[in-house]
Order: sequence, then structure tokens, then C-alpha cells
Amino acid sequence: MLLTAKNYFGRELRERGAPVRIAPKADVIELSLALAREIAEKPILALRELKRCFYESVRSEQTAAVQKELRMQADVFADSKVIERIQSLYSG
Repeated sequence: MLLTAKNYFGRELRERGAPVRIAPKADVIELSLALAREIAEKPILALRELKRCFYESVRSEQTAAVQKELRMQADVFADSKVIERIQSLYSG
């Protein structure tokens, strides 16, 4: 989805093994609200700690991903063929 910006129906995601809950469109709001209520019943301290743990994990992965992306772009945009292609496509 990230590379193609293509939208998928739930059944397609299920077939692809997506690790997300799949529900009929008509049930999404009801299920979302039920999940929100269930989360809201948990102790706030536990929720904050869980959120902090998730954030730390994502943050470290994000930093590594940004560094990897910067290296990749430096390599790709240093290639003369890439520069020529960009110029041919975007110079009016």
C-alpha cells in the first residue's frame, strides 16, 4: 500500500495476511467505539506506560529508517542516470 498508494478491501487484506482486525464497513464505528470504551476502562498509569513503551520502540525504528532512507537517497541521487531522468521528466 505504501509503495503503490492502492486501497484494498478487507477481504483482500485478510487474504494477504494483514495483522489487523477486519470488519464489515457497517460495523466499523460500533466496533471502534467498543474498543475505545474498553481501553478507557484500563488504569491510566498502565495506559501511559504502554504508550511510552510503544513510542520508544517506534522512535528507535523511525530513527534507523530515516538514516537508511538518507543513505539510499544520497546514493540514488548521485547517479547521473537518475539525475538525467528527473531533469527530462520535470524540466519544462
